[in-house]
Amino acid sequence: MNKKLDTMLYEAEGRYLSDEESARLQTWAGSLEDRLECMRAVERVETEVVNDVVNEVFRIHPEFESRFHQARERGVRDIGMVLRYCVMAMLRDDEEMLKERMLYWFVTIAWANGLGPYMDTTYKALPRRLERSLDRKHIEMLAPYLRTVHNVMTSASRAA
Repeated sequence: MNKKLDTMLYEAEGRYLSDEESARLQTWAGSLEDRLECMRAVERVETEVVNDVVNEVFRIHPEFESRFHQARERGVRDIGMVLRYCVMAMLRDDEEMLKERMLYWFVTIAWANGLGPYMDTTYKALPRRLERSLDRKHIEMLAPYLRTVHNVMTSASRAA
């Protein structure tokens, strides 16, 4: 459940939900089946998608693999982790969770380790590659979270 719903339910403790609060909870619950379906669809294609994204980064930046120790393994691990956090945020309908639990930490680590210049390539390639494997409705469900990833992961370059 997302932070807004958690807060709403906490604030409603000891009383019944208002009609507006009930409607908000119903809307969230009503889309849960579609969000779970999207999660399963991503799960089915994750390995192929992530490997293709890593290959694209290596193709565009041929120096990447030789510059970073265990580049392929770490790339697969990191992009897979980002994708799973995007899916979890979509499932929860909670973009802030994605930022707070993953991206703010990860962007610092990535840039500190010299990966910053590759973030634009990586997180533009991920949604493009997903578009080839997922239904349009699943892409639309994930799109806000994938945009957030790109924006946060490339923000350090805009700040410099």
